[in-house]
Amino acid sequence: MGEGLARTTKTTRMKIYLKNFVLSQLTVIFALAYFALAPNVWAITHSLLITENSSDSLTVTYDGSTIVPVEISPDHWQFTLPDLVHFGYGEGSFGAPDGGAIPEPEAVPPLGPWNNVFTSTTVANPCTNLVDVQSDSPTTNAYAVPLSDNVSGQVGYDCNNNPVYLTFHDSGDRSSVPNKIVLNYSLAPGANSAAIRPVANKPVLVMGVCTSLGVRGVGQVTLLHIASSFLEGTGLESPFSASITNGYSGTAGTHIVYIDYSHQVDIQVASPDTIRVHNGSGTMRTGNVTLVW
Repeated sequence: MGEGLARTTKTTRMKIYLKNFVLSQLTVIFALAYFALAPNVWAITHSLLITENSSDSLTVTYDGSTIVPVEISPDHWQFTLPDLVHFGYGEGSFGAPDGGAIPEPEAVPPLGPWNNVFTSTTVANPCTNLVDVQSDSPTTNAYAVPLSDNVSGQVGYDCNNNPVYLTFHDSGDRSSVPNKIVLNYSLAPGANSAAIRPVANKPVLVMGVCTSLGVRGVGQVTLLHIASSFLEGTGLESPFSASITNGYSGTAGTHIVYIDYSHQVDIQVASPDTIRVHNGSGTMRTGNVTLVW
């Protein structure tokens, strides 16, 4: 190969290399410029999923992690997020609870009732990590974000201006079938059944029967359970001498209602929060107790 041809070949290869190098560097520069000028590319989108299973049960997940809410009262919960957030929009979302308003299944807009998922913030303190959920509320905030049941929508943002999307599903009002607990018992003389915890702050119908031959009977009582305090009720004792029974107590062993013919098997207070069946007869007794609310 001649010297001139060798130099030409070497020069051509160098030009191709330089061209490719420049193009690669320009690509990097343009890419960096794009991401620098488009910060939303890096934005985080938060997902808050809330399901109301009943007036005493709420499940919460935030960005895929489970959060355990604290029940304040029936249909009312609070929970803490790992991020500081602000729910609601506009000036009206400061200085008063505000956030997402989801109509109940039976709601007549704009009258409600509503499922309110709110935060409480001020202009001085625009963010918080405490979220309040109030179900079956007769009112909502005029500045609340209207959302549909089980449909994701932006309810606010975190304090880095990343959007927070809320999906609230009210499954607690989807069925007309009441809640129920059934306890079957078979008790030796002097024995107690397992304890049952009635739901708090709601009327609970307690119906019991004894199915043992010769002493079969039935009794019922409507109970009010005040958590960690007492159980109060009024009802009707089993035959043979059916009469009104009533009272309140948190003391174990307190009589509530007889459910056998001979008035030896009764439902009793087991603790300030629970009830039980007690067999006060001298022989085995069987039957069942049903709680409905």
